[in-house]
Amino acid sequence: MADPTKREVERLRYRIAALLADRSRIKAFNVSCFERRCDPLLLTPAQRQRLRDYLARKDSCIGLAALPELRRVEAEIARRRARLVELETY
Repeated sequence: MADPTKREVERLRYRIAALLADRSRIKAFNVSCFERRCDPLLLTPAQRQRLRDYLARKDSCIGLAALPELRRVEAEIARRRARLVELETY
């Protein structure tokens, strides 16, 4: 594996780990909402802002509002994992 590829693999692994942590925060937030104690402090400031923006546009339950964010993070995890597999098999 070439040196630049090694660095990219390391960056991808780090980013995937960060995205997995984001996904865990969003899932914990959703659980708190389903338990009727929505706790937005479980989310990062950026996630809270996206949630506020989404709620401003929609007439939606706050717990359901986190679902688009969860889908976005899961899609990004899938993309990054696919790229990691590409690099590791190269």
